[in-house]
Amino acid sequence: MYKWEYRTRSAFLRATMSISSLPKTTLEAASDQYQRLRDSDIQSSPAPINQQLQSPLFSVIPPEIRNVIFRLALSPCNDLDRPYPTNAFHYRPDYQYEHVSHTELLRTCKLVYAEAKGLPWTMRTHTFWCNRGPDDESLNGRYQRYDPVAYLERLQMSEGQKQTIGPVHIMAQLYWLEQTFPQICDSPILQCLRHIKITVRYSDWWYWESNEPLKLQRDWTEGLQSLSSLEEFEFEMEVIKRDKAQLMDIVKDVSTWRIPLADTDRFLVPNGDPPHEYEWMGSPYPDSAGVYYSHSTSSWVDLWDITDSLEPDVLNLPLFVVSLKWVAKSM
Repeated sequence: MYKWEYRTRSAFLRATMSISSLPKTTLEAASDQYQRLRDSDIQSSPAPINQQLQSPLFSVIPPEIRNVIFRLALSPCNDLDRPYPTNAFHYRPDYQYEHVSHTELLRTCKLVYAEAKGLPWTMRTHTFWCNRGPDDESLNGRYQRYDPVAYLERLQMSEGQKQTIGPVHIMAQLYWLEQTFPQICDSPILQCLRHIKITVRYSDWWYWESNEPLKLQRDWTEGLQSLSSLEEFEFEMEVIKRDKAQLMDIVKDVSTWRIPLADTDRFLVPNGDPPHEYEWMGSPYPDSAGVYYSHSTSSWVDLWDITDSLEPDVLNLPLFVVSLKWVAKSM
């Protein structure tokens, strides 16, 4: 059995098991949107498309359930053949492997392609490392991982497809967040974004390797104001557990932010949920940083000054993470 066949059959089983739990209004909305996009793509096709009425997938299963099946089959998953090094800056609990979407299903027939061709970028979280991300095999691919504008422009989406783009997740060093992020937010291609998440990793803070106190400016949120289509914003901050108290002081201030969206009467306001907190263990020896976390001194030290035994593959650096969410509301 081909990998895509296994994923499609698994998706069908999961869909039939879970579809009954979806609210009727959700199913109706999904069906209406699905049908509109499907009919539009089929009508715009330069050649007739076989309706595949001999297949139960199209003649028996209603479109809203078929949409769920296609979504599950085309959702990204971990590529177990491409693990990330445990001491890489981009290694995290939800980024231990390269993410991949298996799109072989789209090659089965024109009707499947017409109905589901937009799902790979709708279901995917589009992740960018700005900076210190995984290297690609080509310079072009690596450049686009660091450049949300270049990546989204390369997709060459129609106006309708732009409205269905999946969430964007940016891992941002503070210097990039403060200097570059506000500039790129004026790009027309980013005006389609509805969900954006920004993560500041422990190694993204200013002068983290020198054990400097945490500092966070707010000026970069002016970039968010330009993204007038935003519906949800998530801000995630990570520190070594030693700095938890400093981070919680910052969280108190951040949790009060209200961000106006340009050319609308809407504001990004806290969603009302308490901050989400979690911990995980990372490597005390971050790749190519030239420093090592000394547990004996609770500080980062230069590699040539270490007194601890060097064990870069051991995950014993306690990290603390806090995530806050905002939603857009008319005020």
